[in-house]
Amino acid sequence: MLNELKNLNLDQPDRKVLEQNDLSLFQKVLFTTDGTVTRLLELYTGEKIKVNKLDQGISTGISSQVLGCTEDDPLLRRTILLSGAAKHYIYADSVFIFEKLSTNIQYSLLQSDTPIGLLWEKEKTEIYRKIIDYKSEICEASSSHFGLEPNTPMLSRTYLVINNGAPFGVINEKFPMSYFKDKS
Repeated sequence: MLNELKNLNLDQPDRKVLEQNDLSLFQKVLFTTDGTVTRLLELYTGEKIKVNKLDQGISTGISSQVLGCTEDDPLLRRTILLSGAAKHYIYADSVFIFEKLSTNIQYSLLQSDTPIGLLWEKEKTEIYRKIIDYKSEICEASSSHFGLEPNTPMLSRTYLVINNGAPFGVINEKFPMSYFKDKS
């Protein structure tokens, strides 16, 4: 995700993926929501959704015109799974300008497993999510987190996280195309 910051395309995302006839209504909702995915997953699955951190760290050395950061700005990168009791539902990779997060959120992200959307909700942070990409793709790295074959089709979306008119983060979320087809 860090290396992709320099190549983000801010044009309107290609919506062809959304027009596929084989996508369920809930898959389309997950793709297009500008709200917290955690709450939607809890409603759909009927279970408490928790964060499983796969990787997290702060680094410098990356500049991004889109995020308005220089190579000196510390960036927080988090890779997580949103999971129920026995199943992983969504893989998410995110990068945030660390200093643009409130002190409470900085601490909570580093010390707890609370989903970031719920932290913003609790703090009443006004957030706008601008979707910049939708994809249907094969992603070997994320397929393995779901216990699936490397050639499993995945759906993904990427969005900027904006506060006070300025982007300060980017999130990419992926889930297997076979997930959320029906409520059974």
